[in-house]
Amino acid sequence: MYKDYYLMQDEPFTSFPSPQVFYKSKSHIRAWKNLVHATKKNEQLAMVAGDYGTGKTLLCLKLLQYMEKCHVQPVVYVPSSGFSFSMVLEKNCKKLGVPFNASNTGESQRFIYEYFETAPPDSYEQIFIVIDDIQEFEHTFISELGKLLTYNNYGKFPIRLFLFGHKNFFENLEKRNLVSFKQRIRIIPLLPLNFEDVTEYIYFRLIASGASGTPVFEDSAVELIAEESKGLPRLINKICDASLVLACKLKINVIDRQVVSAALAEGGFFGMEELHDLTPEIQKTEKKSVRELAVNTRKIQHPGIDTFEEVSSKDLHRSEDLIEPPDVSPAEIQKRHQKTAKKGFKKRQSSGRKDSVNYYFDRDSGIDGSVFHQRNPNGQHAVTGR
Repeated sequence: MYKDYYLMQDEPFTSFPSPQVFYKSKSHIRAWKNLVHATKKNEQLAMVAGDYGTGKTLLCLKLLQYMEKCHVQPVVYVPSSGFSFSMVLEKNCKKLGVPFNASNTGESQRFIYEYFETAPPDSYEQIFIVIDDIQEFEHTFISELGKLLTYNNYGKFPIRLFLFGHKNFFENLEKRNLVSFKQRIRIIPLLPLNFEDVTEYIYFRLIASGASGTPVFEDSAVELIAEESKGLPRLINKICDASLVLACKLKINVIDRQVVSAALAEGGFFGMEELHDLTPEIQKTEKKSVRELAVNTRKIQHPGIDTFEEVSSKDLHRSEDLIEPPDVSPAEIQKRHQKTAKKGFKKRQSSGRKDSVNYYFDRDSGIDGSVFHQRNPNGQHAVTGR
């Protein structure tokens, strides 16, 4: 609906995770580096644990993409709790090319064990099992999985497990008397986004969608989104999508707190008893142009596809590096706010729509693919190349 109005190529806030659109928050990068480390260092059991909506499935898909790119084989992917242990065992047998007996899972497990004990040198030495939403599986599934995992061939553990699930999974393990299984897990925490990350995340998604300069989210709108979403990317996507739908109906290009509040109410994000108080009167008003940009800039990540190469920690995008320290006095900043945009910022011809500024990538600047996020004196945001 709003994609054509804002001249976007793709939906910016889709509910479907895509490894190609991976925002590198401090927490997500740390989790990703730990996943890669666990893959390379023969970690037997690792789990990414976090709240619902933090991006666990996205990391899961990114890991599968990484394994395919780096020829880490064979891999058995279990996307949901719809798979029984027998079905997972069957997938393992097919990957290894050994017989499977549906009526006797014990015999099928024996075939897997014999494969690693008698297979020739050019055969697979390990098999990787990747399971998403592990907290949804039954106690019997986890118990059987633990038994399969404990197999070793003279100290070598050929069956490796990567889990993704809610943090309450560990509490359930203790209740189910599966403490030994819990002790084997290397826990990789995944945390929600902080306020600065929420701001950058929204514009990261807009840039990835191919937006030509609008829409623009005011600070007050971002604050409300961060507050109501609690920093969970899934909820941020839903709130931003609902806000853009409403903004498109009103034919406005600047999303303020009032628009977000109305979108929250209309979208059913609140309980029914709260709708009456939270639904504001939205009026179509003329917004000030955001063409004049302030000198205070923040770097925004390039939403390109990862190369799957190891990157040193000092080269990684970190949230504390998003804001550049001011090198001028507050009085000087205020003085510059009253003038035109800072000299040297490159702008392209706008689409002709009011309240728009083109944000794009300038690869001739020596900062390959860098995008600078700027705030004008009215508290609005825009993004431009440099």
